[in-house]
Amino acid sequence: MSQKKQSSSRLMVPQHPMEKIAMKALSVMEHLLHQRASQDSTTKRNKELLTERIALWKNGDIDQLTTTAVAIQERLETHRKKMNDEELARKFARFMFTGRIRDALTLLEKHGERSSALKLTRQVQKTLAALHPEPGDFDQEVLLDGNIPPVDPVLFEPITEQLISKAVLELQGSHGPSGGDAAHWKRLTLSFGCKSKRLREAMAKFARRMCTERMDPEVLEAFLANRLVAIDKCPGVRPVGIGEAPRRIIGKGIVKVLKKDIQMAAGSYNLCAGQAVGIEALIHAMIEAFELMSTEAAFLADASNAFNRLNRKVALWNIQYICPPLTIVLYNTYGHPTRMFVLGGFELSSKEGTTQGCPLAMAMYALGVIPLIKECQGKLEDLDDFQGWLADDSQIVGK
Repeated sequence: MSQKKQSSSRLMVPQHPMEKIAMKALSVMEHLLHQRASQDSTTKRNKELLTERIALWKNGDIDQLTTTAVAIQERLETHRKKMNDEELARKFARFMFTGRIRDALTLLEKHGERSSALKLTRQVQKTLAALHPEPGDFDQEVLLDGNIPPVDPVLFEPITEQLISKAVLELQGSHGPSGGDAAHWKRLTLSFGCKSKRLREAMAKFARRMCTERMDPEVLEAFLANRLVAIDKCPGVRPVGIGEAPRRIIGKGIVKVLKKDIQMAAGSYNLCAGQAVGIEALIHAMIEAFELMSTEAAFLADASNAFNRLNRKVALWNIQYICPPLTIVLYNTYGHPTRMFVLGGFELSSKEGTTQGCPLAMAMYALGVIPLIKECQGKLEDLDDFQGWLADDSQIVGK
């Protein structure tokens, strides 16, 4: 991109001297303050320990808190107790009756006859590393050019604490590196009256900043960190990144505000950007094209490791022309490498592509490949040839 001038945007001015460690502090609070001393600790004892630890936290005695947390972790059982069928069925039924569908399915994965999560062997480590490549090279000709449409910050005013509340209600899934899962963050953001409202207001303000100001990567490092899980594809390995719950809440809120912008930008080129009944429309269109008398063949393509191989620099550059309102928040999210932690002491750096599980990932991928889609569709020679895209899957029928 040396021959093209990078777009200008407002740089963040730190609003507090502790800003660079704020997200890191939030990430470690769960581990340092909430651990039970033992499996048999009573509720009363847990409250006493929490009060003591909060006092240490306020006094800045992080070393003592860390020492205590490490001592507890070293004495934890390393092997999960195997549930019998009766206990598994009872717990599964309780999750289902309370509407915790994903928790019920996770329970089966962890304690059923066959878990889908792979153990961290040396081979799995090598596979995970191979699936997260270094940034790739690109030709300057693939970069779009022209005048970048301006984006007024008022566009993001609808990101309010009420919108964050709606996003929280849709939150599901496991925890990120900090240990706070969806149920935990729903309680924090919805169950404590005015204090929860203040938290939602802070999250809304942070979301607006993410959309309007290029932020210091050091400020966002912990916020963007992921817990990486290796899923068995039977055969193969699928890397699944699980981001922090606050990141997922804020991402959902941003997507709600920019949904129409994303849909309009993606248009009919890529039908994975939230278009209504997009996949159904594509299926019907392909069937009709396939049944034409002029059709001689069908070609199906599925890109290999597509989401992790999308060139970030190219995508971020081109999206500022394709969907300007997404430019800054995508730069803040994907403009720098992010850390991914695998249980067992293994860490990777995500330098290319998007992160599975990120609410912005599908939009970035759908918009990032539009220049490629236009290039491919421009080479269709017959009017009856038809090509459709859904994320990284492409289908073409014709002569």
